[in-house]
Amino acid sequence: MAQEVIRTRKRSTKPRVTTTGGAPEEADAAPVTAINADRRRSLIAEAAYYRSLRRATPGTDIDDWLAAEKEVDAKLMAPLAQ
Repeated sequence: MAQEVIRTRKRSTKPRVTTTGGAPEEADAAPVTAINADRRRSLIAEAAYYRSLRRATPGTDIDDWLAAEKEVDAKLMAPLAQ
C-alpha cells in the first residue's frame, strides 16, 4: 500500500527529494522533505485543538478541524523565504 506523501520545502544546501518509489528526481530540483499522512494529521489535530481553546464563540469541532487543515496545508506548501 502506497503512503500519501506531502512535499514541503526545507532549508538545505544540498537539494534532495524524498519520494515513495521510483527514481529520484533531478538534483537541481527544489529542496523538499516528505511528510506522511500520519504526521500531517497530527499537525492538523494539534492546530485544531489550539483553535478550539482560542474560540470565544460557540462553534463545532469540525469547523476548527477544517480551518486547521487549511492552515497546515498552506504552511506545508508555502515556499520558504530565502
